[in-house]
Amino acid sequence: MNRVFPTKVFTLVAVFVSLASAGCATTNNDKREPTKKELAVMYVNIANASIVENDYTGALQTLKEAEQLDANLPDIYYSRSLAFAGKHDLDRALEFSRKSVEMKPTSSEYRNTLGKLLLDRGSYREAELNLLMAAQDPLYRNSFKAKTNLGILNLKKGESGRAEDYFNQAILESPQAACVAYYFRGNLLLDRSQFEVALRDYEKAVKGSCANFPEAHFAIGVAYSRSKRYDKARKKFVEIKDLYPDSPVASQAMERLRYLP
Repeated sequence: MNRVFPTKVFTLVAVFVSLASAGCATTNNDKREPTKKELAVMYVNIANASIVENDYTGALQTLKEAEQLDANLPDIYYSRSLAFAGKHDLDRALEFSRKSVEMKPTSSEYRNTLGKLLLDRGSYREAELNLLMAAQDPLYRNSFKAKTNLGILNLKKGESGRAEDYFNQAILESPQAACVAYYFRGNLLLDRSQFEVALRDYEKAVKGSCANFPEAHFAIGVAYSRSKRYDKARKKFVEIKDLYPDSPVASQAMERLRYLP
């Protein structure tokens, strides 16, 4: 059966063919059309771009096209789990995350995501098994993510000492990207009234690629408030209202602002 492909895929096919022909120009002028698997990979890439833009429905539509081309591509089910997680459908996110791990059990990225979803579900034992496998993989470039999730898991279990150890490991491994680990370690420090070091962690949680982290911005205001630096707290809460208007964190900031001395 002949398939009809959307315009966006024709564009990708044209690029693919152009590159392929350029690569063999020195030997012949043959042009090769992409295989179904290669087209499926292109669809997955399009879907992942949609997920980044929070277009989860669009991503799922594109992933359906990818599955029709090659149902044996594990990335399809992994991306589908991310899309359903974005739609706050934890049951289906877990379903497809499990399937991706079954298809590619050696992927630490898949296991970290499955562990995080299980953590959200409250299935701590199974979550820990998957997160440990990812965290201990010496070839996993993002193992700091799994270590951060293990820290959160231990916090939920009431084991703050172990949690802090994992946050320390995540930060040591990837100091420029461990935004979430900085944030949660900052919370532990704030609970101990260690305001200065907590603020340093919170500030690192909103630097660079971590800048769009409303909870960490709010934590900075709370830390200023608790350390009685009310002018700085007031300035931060107003900044949050400007940065994230009509958001829950902006409402919290305005509520805090009302009760500042």
